[in-house]
Amino acid sequence: MPNLSSYVQSISYTAKSSLSISLAFTMCLGVVGCRDQHSSDATTSTTPTAPSTLKILHINDHHSHLDEEQMELSIDNDQGQSTTYTVSRGGFARVAALIKQLETKTEPQLKLHAGDATTGDLYYTLSKGQADADLMNTVCFDAFTIGNHEFDGKDEGLKTFIDALDRGQCAKPTAVLSANVQFGPSSVLYQSSRVQKSTVIETQGQKIGLVGLTIAQKPRMHRSPMPTRYF
Repeated sequence: MPNLSSYVQSISYTAKSSLSISLAFTMCLGVVGCRDQHSSDATTSTTPTAPSTLKILHINDHHSHLDEEQMELSIDNDQGQSTTYTVSRGGFARVAALIKQLETKTEPQLKLHAGDATTGDLYYTLSKGQADADLMNTVCFDAFTIGNHEFDGKDEGLKTFIDALDRGQCAKPTAVLSANVQFGPSSVLYQSSRVQKSTVIETQGQKIGLVGLTIAQKPRMHRSPMPTRYF
């Protein structure tokens, strides 16, 4: 069976959308030792600090492919004879299970989705993102950045998907981010507080700043363009 780690990446973004991550470090200012007015030497003491660690569990571009798929895998033995096996790969249930396996409660971590969750399978055609949101809410991502395919159903389709995310049972709703998208007065998302340019998430006492960016060319030029949406 294929290595499931290929479905969950660590800070590996596509050109379609990205999450820019900045760590909000706390600066510790040590007290500088007083200089003796009769001495030309100044002594500065510093206190070493422990290194900070951050675990990032990340996926992107699942494109409504929620079911596992079958594939043939051929394996050669020492004699050069090939045996073909039919195996299952992918599926959001596997992704969610692996993320749960990799999660930690003892160190700072983020669970991120870098966009293009919707369109590409019959699940989107029939549910308009509800099925994707339901399964994403089994993971409870900290943040989701809007990909170009989230605009395939225009702003109305994006709002439907976000509303479905908000109906989940996660302790905190997934932050929906895009710093370079502006919705005009006629958009259903005009002045919506649900799409933010950035957010700060605190995990295990460590503050992490997140900024979402959406590729502009595709939705602006040929993927459901709207006169009151700006990039």
